[in-house]
Formats: sequence, C-alpha cells, structure tokens
Amino acid sequence: MTPSKSPPRSTKGSEKPSLLQTPQSKKIVAPPPIPRLIDIIEGAKLQLASMGISPIDGVTGIKKVEHGWELLITLVELSRIPSSSDVLAEYAVSLDGIGEIISYKQVQRFLRNQIGIDDGE
Repeated sequence: MTPSKSPPRSTKGSEKPSLLQTPQSKKIVAPPPIPRLIDIIEGAKLQLASMGISPIDGVTGIKKVEHGWELLITLVELSRIPSSSDVLAEYAVSLDGIGEIISYKQVQRFLRNQIGIDDGE
C-alpha cells in the first residue's frame, strides 16, 4: 500500500499585501524638468536661424520672467570690410517656459564700432 499524497497547500489566502503597493488611482506626475540656461540660448539661436534670422553675433542679455524668458540677441545685418563697420541689430526675443519663441522684435540697429548707451537694465 502506498501512502496517499496530500494536495499542495494553496497560498492565495495567506499572502499579505506588500507595503510598497500603491492604489492604482494615485499616480504621481513629476513636474517637467527645468531647462538649463544654455539650452534656452542654443534653442533660441536654432529657432531664429530656421526663420532666416542670422548670423547671430551674440547674446547680450537674458532674463527670467513670469511666463518664460526674454533674450537680447545681436545679429549681423550687413557685413562690411573692415568688420568694425558691420551693421548690427539687437532683437528682443520672448520665449515660453520651455524655450519656444513666442515673439521677437528689432530694438535697434548700430555699427559694430559704435559705442552704445547702457540704460542700466
């Protein structure tokens, strides 16, 4: 006579819920990453270049505002020889919080060798 085997014990009812389980209804959404300043500047340069606004001579100012960013960018509008007589233009560029251009406008035109007046802003 062979001994009878007992059926395997079920563990379904004896499992304890894990403390790491979270209810499916609570999903934590991380805030979007804050863009780095260099990424804002480089992104603005690329967007302006794609609109045919170039060559960019430099970024002369950047400021964080409530809705995003404001940049001052200097462009070479007319190259001359010697380069000290190049015609430059300064543009004020408004960007949203992720660096997309919202608007831009020309602020002033000047010769490269022209000394500007600093308004202190």
